[in-house]
Amino acid sequence: MITWIQRTFQHHFRAIFAVLLVLIIVSFIFVTNASSGLGRTDREVLTREFFGYNLGSPDDQARLYGDASLSATLQLGYSGLGSDELQSYAFQRVAALHLANQLHIPASSKTELEAHIKTLRAFTGEGGQFDATRYNTFRTNLKEGGRFTEADVSRVLSDDIRVEKTQQLIAGPGYVLDHDVQTQLARAETSWTLGLATVDYASYNPGISPTPADLAKFYGDNTFRYEVGPRAVVSAIVFDNAAFLASVQVNETEVRALFDSNPANFQKPANNPADPKALKPAEAGDYAIVRSEVEATLKNSRAQQLADKAASDLSLALFEGRARLASDPAALDALLASRGLKLQPLAPFTREAGPAEFDHSPDVAAEAFKLNTSRVFSDAVAYNRGVAVLVWKETLPAHTPAFAAVSAKISTDYIENEKRKRFVELGRTLKWDPV
Repeated sequence: MITWIQRTFQHHFRAIFAVLLVLIIVSFIFVTNASSGLGRTDREVLTREFFGYNLGSPDDQARLYGDASLSATLQLGYSGLGSDELQSYAFQRVAALHLANQLHIPASSKTELEAHIKTLRAFTGEGGQFDATRYNTFRTNLKEGGRFTEADVSRVLSDDIRVEKTQQLIAGPGYVLDHDVQTQLARAETSWTLGLATVDYASYNPGISPTPADLAKFYGDNTFRYEVGPRAVVSAIVFDNAAFLASVQVNETEVRALFDSNPANFQKPANNPADPKALKPAEAGDYAIVRSEVEATLKNSRAQQLADKAASDLSLALFEGRARLASDPAALDALLASRGLKLQPLAPFTREAGPAEFDHSPDVAAEAFKLNTSRVFSDAVAYNRGVAVLVWKETLPAHTPAFAAVSAKISTDYIENEKRKRFVELGRTLKWDPV
């Protein structure tokens, strides 16, 4: 039997294969044909009706959430609703509009629309009033193109007015318990008398005398308060403005031009010239009164420029000879002596405090902390009295001083901390006793 089947297939293979191919093609056409009802084309999009919107339709979803987003943005003044909040607002808005149609709420009039626009936070100015400029800017942006048109905005605002009318209509009187009415009336008819008790913190003296154990514990609990950050140890080559004033020459035209550029930059005496608080900005006609101040300001500015040039020239020379000068202090002393300059050691200072010799200048401190073993000399850096070039020596690491070194500050901090705590407790115990 098997031999007969094999022999038959061998002789009629092409015919059998052709018949099978025809059957497959016919069945494929039948299944995929739209009229057959067996293919995928008969499937319909899922329909989820919600007050006239199909939530299964991307177009309806875009219209539903787009109107709600525009409405919320105009009312709140910003577009920041989350997805859940926006969905909830959109559903409530559509439901309210459906109810408005059932209650036959009329379309919004032009007068109502204008009044409603003036209440929207999107068009409210800093004083809380309607800002016509913001409204006109909004309309201009709409005309230039975007997601919404003027027709969309008008439609959404009109719907919002109808929603508001519907809410007012259905939010009529409700049932209130007698007890609630009595409570509300009692609150409305109650008169409150307030008494104000004050205690002056500056004069408050609880007489705190900490023991050594108290101070030691406070120091241990607040060690971070007394930590000293990294400190720069540098010397400075100073170019004082005063040293260049003698070589500065100014004329009357330059002095007057500086005053005319901004008279308010200069101060004139008001009533009592001896009182620093009795000064006020000069005006255009006060040139003669403040001329000496204007001239001094112009000369000091020119002297600062000369000091900056001299400091920059020295900084360039130090940079060009940095390898030799850094390794040979005598060569550095010789270079400075040839220019009539000398090094001025500065007390170690932190990045936050700055050097006391330069009035704790933050600019000088920032420049000092750029220096290290590979960059010993700084650029010219200005401060309020001139310009300086810094020479790095070392940077001391951060450290926490020993108790004995900061004991006075620890005692002061402890007393202030305890005073504040007791003052707060005193405020909690104060009671008003009516006379």
